Amino acid sequence: MTTYTKDVEGLPLKPPQETFVDDPDSVDEIHIDELVFDIRHGLKDVNKLHIYHALVILSQTLNDIIRLQLEPKLFLQFRQQQLAKYGITIEPNDDEMSANSSSELVNPPIQVSPSPVRVSPSPPPHEPPMKIPRRNNSATPPLSPPINFSSRSESFSSDSFTFKQSTPDSLDINYLMDENYGMDNVERENPPYITIETLLKETSLDPVLSAISTDSRDSFTSEYHLNTKGIRKHQNKHLIKSFNLLKKPPLSVLEFLMRIKTYSSSISISSYIHSATVMFKLCILLDIIPLTQMNVYRFLLASIRCSTKALEDVYQKQRAFATVGGVNTRELFKIELGFLYLCNFKLSCSEYLLNNYLKTQFVELSEFCKLHFDNDPSPNQLST
Repeated sequence: MTTYTKDVEGLPLKPPQETFVDDPDSVDEIHIDELVFDIRHGLKDVNKLHIYHALVILSQTLNDIIRLQLEPKLFLQFRQQQLAKYGITIEPNDDEMSANSSSELVNPPIQVSPSPVRVSPSPPPHEPPMKIPRRNNSATPPLSPPINFSSRSESFSSDSFTFKQSTPDSLDINYLMDENYGMDNVERENPPYITIETLLKETSLDPVLSAISTDSRDSFTSEYHLNTKGIRKHQNKHLIKSFNLLKKPPLSVLEFLMRIKTYSSSISISSYIHSATVMFKLCILLDIIPLTQMNVYRFLLASIRCSTKALEDVYQKQRAFATVGGVNTRELFKIELGFLYLCNFKLSCSEYLLNNYLKTQFVELSEFCKLHFDNDPSPNQLST
């Protein structure tokens, strides 16, 4: 519905404004087919999404990747389509590696260490044996709300620190106040700043079509070949182990995201979309993460946490966010660092990058999975 404001002669005094807002009240009101249609035709972008839209997009992305990696032929077919945009053709040995990536994680081979077992000496008779506390390996996120932690009681004292304040020569304008040399002459001959006239001549306000933070064809090609080397592949296999769980949580991916949204409400829409962008790149384009039901939850925590720190100025404290995710602070730091190494510390982001993911990669992934998994349950109902 469009509302106009008219004067006596019937001419509009201000532009028309939309008075009907179709923001959803819950994730149950979002239909993925309608959302994909709106994104494809430009009706929605990263600036027009609701927070529930962002949660559904991230959940849909991860669940589609999991289902796609369980079918090696379909996964290779879709991956070849995406890599063809960068001018990359998968070699036969890469096809075999990609086809076995998901099966290796579902049934991981048992590795026997060739080194002998070392037996620690028993303690002396007069000393009681050391009791090692058992570590709680339960990976189930707590269902209770997070605890409100009090602020630190230590007071910061600046007396114990010595701050050295120095001014670079280019910013030191004391010489400009010399009585023997006028201020006007200095500014006119050699000003210590860029003049407004120079800025007007060299600055363009035209929108940038391809921002620096986007994945250009050359940069992605070099990164792709870097990940195919033996050293990098060996490192990635060890990093992925820290994301595996011993027990599957009783929450679906979307329910887990709703928990994060409830107790970490400061996370922005851009952070959720950026998390989906990075996970698509690592799982599909680079194929270094075989995503399964046992590691998707920690990848969610790590990707959202890294995206939040990269995009937002203010974010939740480490201990509070760890409580929301059902891990301790040490584990959260570990999976954060591992995720940064997996993505090669490339977390640069722009509005162009997020919209490009929504309009191309997310739409194509959803339509490809709908075509081949039409009879499967909706990703919102998957208990992964």
